[in-house]
Amino acid sequence: MSIPKSPFKPHFYAAGYDQEPVRTCLIAPLRFENATIGEWTSVASSRVEFSVNEFSQVIGALVHHPERNSALILRADIESDIILPQEGPVGLPGLINPLVQHHPTRLIRRILCPRQPKRDRALSQSCTFYATAEEKSSTVLVLSPDLSDDHPVPPFYHPAVRHLAIRYIPAGAGESGEIVVDVVRLSPEDTLSPRLVKTCVSLLEGTLVDRAEFQDLYLQMKDMYGGIVESWQEATDPAKHVFEDIGIATFLILLWKNTYQVQSTEATSASNDFPWSRYPRPPGGFRDIGCGNGLLTHILVASGYDGVGIDLRERKSWSNYPAETQACLKVAALDFTTLEYNSSNGAFEGLPEVLAPSKPDDRVFLIGNHADELTPWMPLVAHACRADFINIPCCFWGLDERFQARKTKDMPGPSTSAQPSAGEPWELALADRLHSVMGGKANATSPTKQGGAKQPSQYGRYMLWIARLQKECGFEVEVEALRIPSTRNWAFVGRARLWNNSDERAKSDEYVDGLVRQTRDLKLEKSKKCIYPVGLWELALADRLHSVMGGKPDTTNAMRQGMAKRSNQYGLWIARLEKEGESEVEVETLLNPGHGALGRVANNLENP
Repeated sequence: MSIPKSPFKPHFYAAGYDQEPVRTCLIAPLRFENATIGEWTSVASSRVEFSVNEFSQVIGALVHHPERNSALILRADIESDIILPQEGPVGLPGLINPLVQHHPTRLIRRILCPRQPKRDRALSQSCTFYATAEEKSSTVLVLSPDLSDDHPVPPFYHPAVRHLAIRYIPAGAGESGEIVVDVVRLSPEDTLSPRLVKTCVSLLEGTLVDRAEFQDLYLQMKDMYGGIVESWQEATDPAKHVFEDIGIATFLILLWKNTYQVQSTEATSASNDFPWSRYPRPPGGFRDIGCGNGLLTHILVASGYDGVGIDLRERKSWSNYPAETQACLKVAALDFTTLEYNSSNGAFEGLPEVLAPSKPDDRVFLIGNHADELTPWMPLVAHACRADFINIPCCFWGLDERFQARKTKDMPGPSTSAQPSAGEPWELALADRLHSVMGGKANATSPTKQGGAKQPSQYGRYMLWIARLQKECGFEVEVEALRIPSTRNWAFVGRARLWNNSDERAKSDEYVDGLVRQTRDLKLEKSKKCIYPVGLWELALADRLHSVMGGKPDTTNAMRQGMAKRSNQYGLWIARLEKEGESEVEVETLLNPGHGALGRVANNLENP
């Protein structure tokens, strides 16, 4: 049996982070020997399952590679690296601030180089490592930016503090402990802003998948599947698509390893030929929604993972995969507007059978890899079928039409504002990451340009909207920039739920049900006026109609594609009438020398 690991749950000692309860820190605070330097404030802590030696190695890497924790930083240039004698530093006046019950062991001077130097200045910084008498390895890292009268505040990419400390508190003789983040404010009167609290929490949390582990596994996966480039069947660029899906598969294997647990008595069904054969995996398998060419499904199935790829139509590549993969590729039109919440049993009805696990209690993992129209549906469907998911957005789609950031009146879902809310620190943190890559500076109060930076892009607006939608559906928002050859490489992961009991879950149930109903009603209204296909089942029908009678199905630009034939319009209207009457829409082309079946039906209805 597989069970999810406990999600990341930090403790907060300062107000201002998503209304989390503020606790009293029971760990003794840091103190300078010279109290006039400033007073330390503990911000947050988290339980960890690694040793002090591992902590010492990680903080050393953090100093040399700050770009791994902040996309706003390009790199660090190391000016000096000095190992300090235990009896005390010599000849370093003003650079070392002794801590009570700690002695400095190492001093690194570095220059932080910003990714956007026209907007942000470089920053010199002292990085001081400390140890206690009981520990040989460093247990505290203090980061101290160089401030002056000309520059009394650090640049935007650095927390607005005078000192920031990351320290490890061992929990006895075991390989575990607690990490605490402390700060010394710029002035005693300053309050801890939500953004500062979120920054401190992000230092505790880290990334979803370890970078080195990803690189090692990616090389193995590339050796195994890189040859697919030579036999690529699609018209798209093979180098881009093959290595992109290899990277996504690598990320998923490691994400699942970190998410699920396998009991020691359970044997995996995967082949023992792979290094990852004993890695934990989704107990109900994966479902690749909108799998397209099926390559990601093929890589995962060939690597020993159970799952299914689903798309509206079969692709040219499918017939070239091994029989094992072909058996896992399914053609299905997924219409999620049929979902309905049954309050009597607390469950959603109308879920497509293809999404169901083989065992009722097993949790499936949904994959939305550039799923286009299905992208915004991922958190809704995952909540409805109690699944985990990954969502990698590409094209901008709302729940019922193209995403339009400035159109909010009729579009179901959360706010489309590009400005993160000042009352939502997680939005500020997410906007920081998104804008650092795409231009523009996160600011909760001013929509104007900041320092000449570009306004948030449509992609940035859409990412923020997708994140809000995920949170409203009851999922903690986890985001990671995937190491794949694509500019659309941001992944949203939904594993941890925000609700803790049945009453809180019921609120998420009602929210999802309300969104589905609103979307269904809007589509019904539009379908009465529109001569073009709306929704997935209509697209599937339009594919058939247009392939027989001419014209190309398109929901967004009719003028460019040419007007559909009148018989197609009428056939689509007849199908909608049948659907509204709660009948299953079935269509067949008759084998006769005349028009297609729908054309004959239309003539009979017009001229009985």
